[in-house]
Amino acid sequence: MNGLVTPSTNASAHDHESVDRLRASLNGALRGKPDVAEMVLACLLARGHLLLEDLPGLGKTTLAKALALAVGGTFARVQCTPDLMPSDITGFSMFNQKTREFEFNEGPVFSDVLLADEINRTTPRTQSALFEAMAERQVTIDRVHRPLPSTFFVIATQNPIESHGAYPLPEAQLDRFAAKLSIGYPDRESELELLEADSKGQLGTDEVKPVLDPASLCRLQQRVMQTVVGEKVRRYLVDLAQATRTDSEIDVGLSPRGLITWQRVAQSRAFLRGRDFVSPEDVQDVATPVLGVRLLGNFSSSDEIVSRLLEEMPAAVDSIQTINVEIRDAIQSGNIDEAHELLHEMEHLVDELPDVAADTDLTEQDWKEIQKASEQLSEAFGKLDESFHVEDSDPQAVYDGVAESIDSAVEQISQRIPADADVPATGNSSSEHDHGQDEPNEASPEEHSDGSDT
Repeated sequence: MNGLVTPSTNASAHDHESVDRLRASLNGALRGKPDVAEMVLACLLARGHLLLEDLPGLGKTTLAKALALAVGGTFARVQCTPDLMPSDITGFSMFNQKTREFEFNEGPVFSDVLLADEINRTTPRTQSALFEAMAERQVTIDRVHRPLPSTFFVIATQNPIESHGAYPLPEAQLDRFAAKLSIGYPDRESELELLEADSKGQLGTDEVKPVLDPASLCRLQQRVMQTVVGEKVRRYLVDLAQATRTDSEIDVGLSPRGLITWQRVAQSRAFLRGRDFVSPEDVQDVATPVLGVRLLGNFSSSDEIVSRLLEEMPAAVDSIQTINVEIRDAIQSGNIDEAHELLHEMEHLVDELPDVAADTDLTEQDWKEIQKASEQLSEAFGKLDESFHVEDSDPQAVYDGVAESIDSAVEQISQRIPADADVPATGNSSSEHDHGQDEPNEASPEEHSDGSDT
């Protein structure tokens, strides 16, 4: 059947176990910075490259080494200086007197993880040696194309303060980075842990062990590319991209290449959260690091510009009733891919119901009915989602079998929560409450009650 996605459940579970081990390795090496480690993983799995703009001594080299060790790859470091030559990065050919032939000596670019330290202190000619490598994962030397490892990942650093004698990266090279991050100083507790670890000889990357191999990393990167991006999310991305090109404060807006990168990093973010579809929240969460590396203009902080753009253009969120009709229409017309995407969108809205209900005047009985309807929808979703994944299944027949249950549950919810209720497009879904947020307590419906009975 056309358009069916057939992921393996066991493979998916194994993939997320691998991600968890990789995440733990980075968090162990870079203490107290889980958000930074998460964004590094997002760039890696999106097959992007990373620019770290920060002060010396904050763990940039440790982070790069730990990443290379954790993925079972090779690590190389280039200390960029004004006298660094392109061949010092890419390699060079040398004539062998014994064999009477030229032999190629690989440069540090032939590694899985390359740290280009203080990249803005070397000349534009040498900086350009990384252009082809970052964009195409190959280098051309003496008219010979030499492929790089498929997992090739560049972490470049630059000091934001020392501008004297520096060569700012050109727009073309900035656009080849997926994101720009700042590690920042650790908090007090993390620094105490650093001192304790150092006294025990446990500081650095000595404790980092391989949790993947390059082949497994490639498989994870391919899985990320399969993360579903719905039509509405794509439109949201394009609207935001076009807004950067017409904003009066932005001289250089987002390029099409940057837009593609944004989508890939959002896919990676969703995958890291255990979902196989991208929500507007994923787009917004990675907006600042993705846009911050490529937006140029008359502003002091790209973070403020990005925040303003997101506020001026919030993601449109349809009601559960609307999406239910769209799912039915998509299945009846045989558009299984669209139906699959819409199902994910509806699941996201159902996950947000506790947050929406908390801001709505509900009686205890109303809250119980919403919970019952949500469980009813979840059961129907499970059957319908399975029909999308099994090649011999008939989604139309499955939908016909659960349509009445879905319609009934949607009706119960829509009677109690108006269609124009403030459904947060940027809130965490219930599957993401492991970040310390409290879920509404089923045993405490009085929190949602106006004190009356129905």
